[in-house]
Amino acid sequence: MLKLVPDEAEREAPIKGPSITPGYWRNPDLTRDAFDDEGVFCLGDALRFAVPDDPSKGFFFDGRVAENSKMSTGTWVGVGAWRPALTNALQGLARNVVVAGGEALSDADLFAHPDLRVRVAALLADYNATAGDRRCGCPGR
Repeated sequence: MLKLVPDEAEREAPIKGPSITPGYWRNPDLTRDAFDDEGVFCLGDALRFAVPDDPSKGFFFDGRVAENSKMSTGTWVGVGAWRPALTNALQGLARNVVVAGGEALSDADLFAHPDLRVRVAALLADYNATAGDRRCGCPGR
């Protein structure tokens, strides 16, 4: 059984079935936190409709609910789907990215080298040109 639970703009996809564990071994606290009142396992995966408002057309994986972050503007950022997209956009310059808000990385030495700053800014600008609502800020701008 797949149960869609609205969670802001996404839908969390908890599951239940004979192949799903009934709980965590000898850990009732984790079990209580991970299962809803119907015994459905809330694994934290988010889905979105392939075609808005038409579930018959299927779903796309849309990251992890636990990795989402709410900005001070009230906008939710789906970091779970964003991180790998940004890592790919950087074409090997990074094996992973950290998504942080505000001035969290403004003084970081990582982007001190001017050639690296220019290259990363150009790659992120290319990414932003096609990213729609998943655009990101470019360091050095």
